[in-house]
Amino acid sequence: MEQSCNEAVKSILSCVEKYKSLIVEVEQTIWKNPEIGYKEWKTSRYLADIFQSLGYQVTLAGDIPGFAAQIDTGRPGPVIAIVAEEDSIICPEHPEADPATGAVHACGHNAQSAYLVGCAAALAEPGALDGLCGSIRFLSIPAEETIDLEYRSKLIQEGTIHYLAGKIEFLYRGLFDGVQLVLFTHVLSEETSLFAIDKGADGCITKHFEYIGKSAHAGFAPHQGINALYAATLGITACNALRETFEEKDYIRWHPILTQAGAAANAIPGVAKLDTYVRASTFEKMKQINEAYDAITKERAGGGAQYKTYTQPGSTSSGSASGPYRDVRSAIMAGDLARAEMILGSIVDRNAEWHFLMGAVAYHRGWMDEASKYFRQAASMDPGNAEYRQAVAQMESQANGPFAGGRAVGMNTLDCGAFCPCMALMATSGGCAPFICCC
Repeated sequence: MEQSCNEAVKSILSCVEKYKSLIVEVEQTIWKNPEIGYKEWKTSRYLADIFQSLGYQVTLAGDIPGFAAQIDTGRPGPVIAIVAEEDSIICPEHPEADPATGAVHACGHNAQSAYLVGCAAALAEPGALDGLCGSIRFLSIPAEETIDLEYRSKLIQEGTIHYLAGKIEFLYRGLFDGVQLVLFTHVLSEETSLFAIDKGADGCITKHFEYIGKSAHAGFAPHQGINALYAATLGITACNALRETFEEKDYIRWHPILTQAGAAANAIPGVAKLDTYVRASTFEKMKQINEAYDAITKERAGGGAQYKTYTQPGSTSSGSASGPYRDVRSAIMAGDLARAEMILGSIVDRNAEWHFLMGAVAYHRGWMDEASKYFRQAASMDPGNAEYRQAVAQMESQANGPFAGGRAVGMNTLDCGAFCPCMALMATSGGCAPFICCC
């Protein structure tokens, strides 16, 4: 078996070498044409055309950029997804940033698209699939970076998307249906080795702060104003003072930017706005530091300024995961199944979401038959919900597939496995295996 696997790897690597020039061309083309999230129409079309030229049937994501393509070995086995992301970041100070938009692929998604094409091209070669089983699904996904939130919020309001981030949107649209393992890589800034496996944050929480003061002329009547920028600065400074209390093993990160702080130097800023992420190695730590930042920034509003904050998971949903159900999801991800059950027991309206979360609790307790029953009921009550459909599909896959009788092994710091309840709960908890988030 080991020899057969080695031979299969050698065969695929030789096929990859054949497409070396194409891989480099894709990387350079996308680097020169950066686009930001949910606007990657040129990038998506360029990549889809290449896939079609390689003989793949491409399934477009619909009214957003991105697509899926799949190749089958003809032998039973798992469905493995290889993922690449299409979007760039905004970094106008980068020497190669687009002068008009400030966009640049400094996060390395140009390289991801290149390896996606390389894998697809190699596996399409005659004999490349010999010795393999199952299917490989290629996913080119938009909007990994959580930026340009005003535009994305508009898309949600219009009903174009349900989620700020592309991976969760793809999950919602069914493009991950049936997938048992997700693989993707990321370029590193340090030249440590050819490749490395590392642990980082378990997703992120996005935060928006607003300090509302009172405008006034800065020269003639500053006493009549309330400086919102000063209030925001006090909040940022106070939060920064927490840094020395962090343990590096917790991987806590906070990196705010001011998005609005006045329009003219001769006017007291009446409004100051800032955005940030909160990252941590575990959901519990993420929750703790998020609550601490909320408390500190509110206390430091000072000077009469009003304070508002909006907190969203890094991949936020406009759906029904709110109130007690959000608390249930958080409890499950924290491993507090008793609390999750207590909250669910107090809910009178036992809708589809209730059954889904009961299934997630049962799954985490190892009660697979009960979990399957609840997931099926959830999908029956709300057949249009991709989370519920995915849960049913994954249960069926585990019951009938090559991993029957055991748990799928996922790449997750909370050891929740690669099963869909974790992917679904990611929508309200900030990230979970099998995805590795680099927002």
